[in-house]
Amino acid sequence: MKGIKVIISGILLALAMISCKKDDTTNQPPPLSPIVQSLTGGSVKTWKTSSIKLVNGNSLSMDSCRKDNRYEFSVNNKAYKFTNGMQCDSTEKQSFTGTWEWTNADLWLVLTGSNVNVQWEKMEITDSKFVVKYRQGELNYEETLSPQ
Repeated sequence: MKGIKVIISGILLALAMISCKKDDTTNQPPPLSPIVQSLTGGSVKTWKTSSIKLVNGNSLSMDSCRKDNRYEFSVNNKAYKFTNGMQCDSTEKQSFTGTWEWTNADLWLVLTGSNVNVQWEKMEITDSKFVVKYRQGELNYEETLSPQ
């Protein structure tokens, strides 16, 4: 009788060990950092300019050419800018396709592509608000973007 209990216990133990195999996580992508999650929405996220001001605090009226700008960021580090046909000046490209990356401990968002290198200093980013500071010509701007 004691031998049968030992055999049954051994079989049950073997079955328990076989049924507790580890999950295969080798094909799982690493989790997104909170800042990348906010920027991309976990996949692709489009942002539009909602306000702009000079860094000295003076508000600027938003030209129609800025109001229609859209920026799209995806988790695969692709970046797109669309002006929707209204450029602020002749040097502004109607669209931009390139890549993005956070640098300097996630303080700067750098957009690079063909003949384009844009650097935005991150002031704040949440799922519903993205505030950046940048220099254009002689002026420093603070721009607030919101999800489209």
